[in-house]
Amino acid sequence: MGFALQQLDMMNSTRPQRRTAFSSSLIDSQRGGHRACTFPFNNLPATTFSFFFFWYFLTMVTLQSFPFCNVPHRVTKQFCQTASTKWYFNCFKTLLRFTGMAHTCIHWFRKGLRLHDNPALMAALRDCKELYPVFILDPYLHNNTCVGINRWRFLVGALRDLDCSLRKLNSRLFVVRGKPEEVFPKLFDKWKVTKLTYEYDTEPYSLSRDKTVTTLAKEHGVEVLYKISHTLYDIDRIIEENNGKAPLTYNRMRAIVKTLGPPKRPIPAPIMEDTKDVKTPCSENDEKKYGIPTLEELGQDVAPLGQEQFPGGEQEALRRLDEHMQRTGWVCGFEKPQTSPNSLSPSTTVLSPYITFGCLSARTFWWRLTDVYQGKKHSDPPVSLHGQLLWREFFYTASVGILNFDKGEGNPVGSRGLGEKP
Repeated sequence: MGFALQQLDMMNSTRPQRRTAFSSSLIDSQRGGHRACTFPFNNLPATTFSFFFFWYFLTMVTLQSFPFCNVPHRVTKQFCQTASTKWYFNCFKTLLRFTGMAHTCIHWFRKGLRLHDNPALMAALRDCKELYPVFILDPYLHNNTCVGINRWRFLVGALRDLDCSLRKLNSRLFVVRGKPEEVFPKLFDKWKVTKLTYEYDTEPYSLSRDKTVTTLAKEHGVEVLYKISHTLYDIDRIIEENNGKAPLTYNRMRAIVKTLGPPKRPIPAPIMEDTKDVKTPCSENDEKKYGIPTLEELGQDVAPLGQEQFPGGEQEALRRLDEHMQRTGWVCGFEKPQTSPNSLSPSTTVLSPYITFGCLSARTFWWRLTDVYQGKKHSDPPVSLHGQLLWREFFYTASVGILNFDKGEGNPVGSRGLGEKP
């Protein structure tokens, strides 16, 4: 499987601080969704509140005694109540737009460069009148990440693919150049944004960056909401289940996730029905200002580039996933020690970079494997493909829960390493 890319990414960064004052102020009652502030309703006229109260009262009465539901057949009645609920929900969305309370939302793409299994994106579409999908070309990552041209080419391909998918939904990707803390205040004012959504990231720079952006959003009256979808589980939940410490062995990690149950099932990608009432305002100047970057713009010399063996992007990731899942015998018999890193053709799935950049959801991969395994004899963790995904989860958890994870000095387990008995 080869998750070297993920591990190298984490090893090049300092250990992220556990959630403290910043994160505790964000956590609400719903795990996986965190809010920094709420939309300011206090300036709405009293008549609007009266209208909403009347609408709420009418809805509750109707849902309990919908005229067409006064029938003895329980299934028919349930169907009618479901239909009435959907009808009133659509009326509520229309009412939000009529009163100007529907959101103008930015969905901030970072690692989750996909539409499928993207709960933060779906949250952005909820009660939304205008959506701005944004990727920020952060100079910090460009100047402080020592990677080659192939990785940059993969990212550019992933952005191009994402933009293409969004355009099929009558939207587009806005690639904004600059530092997030400098870019967002301008975007909040320019687009009159009321809501910001993104996928949660555990890396130290990301935590610091997101804290700053959240503070700026609060100052501009922007609601912030993020969802966990880059990992199989909520990493903090794993640490909590292990008495507040990161598990130091793979077997202990497996025992913990067994108590948590299987990962959540992935959610489908948005379709036209989800975006039919949502607009993405564009102008002719946007194409030049917010277009997909080129390798030349990123300072790369394209002359020595050969043929691209692994194009970036969600569509390529899903194609490769489908291709591998059709090889049921190979999938069920996969054992990592039997693969060869020196073979001329890959002996693994080569899905690691797609998962790293979020072109492929780890949960989607997990459940596709589960479907293939169903009713068949197959290999088990730690050597199976499920086992490789759990190794990835294990190292993500270690990077969050172990002090100075990427260093020898000040690292409580650095002298003996992960996986060894304390």
